[in-house]
Amino acid sequence: MPGVTKSMKKRFQSHSRSFRNGEYYVLHPEQASNGVREVLWDWKYSENKEEFEKNKHLLLKDVEKQLAAMRIFVAEIPSLHLKERMEGALIKNLYGSNESWAKLADRGMHYLDPKPSDKGYYGQPIVAENVCSAKIYGLPDKLKVD
Repeated sequence: MPGVTKSMKKRFQSHSRSFRNGEYYVLHPEQASNGVREVLWDWKYSENKEEFEKNKHLLLKDVEKQLAAMRIFVAEIPSLHLKERMEGALIKNLYGSNESWAKLADRGMHYLDPKPSDKGYYGQPIVAENVCSAKIYGLPDKLKVD
């Protein structure tokens, strides 16, 4: 999922630790690789802390598979405002996609909906273009950010 950070190392370590502590959904790795969202662990850690600790030795194998399957793409964006606009456009695009893999993404993320009608105008529309030679699923070749 998109996100904004000053330190990729700290953010990656924090998310990895949270996965290993049961604070995120754990998906069935083989099903996820086929675009099917099958939840093995529901992230409501505070409600299920004892259950997670009891099954942690089993769940950690799937957590490690899920972490190994993840890919991280980094883009340097000059301003926080632009980062938030880009993040909002990416999430909005993902949530609106009819592709099977789009269902793998957690729902309910808070993001800046990049529309001029929300809380005033956010600036000139921009177009971000993917210049990577590989197809990045969830990221169109061109993404318009209003």
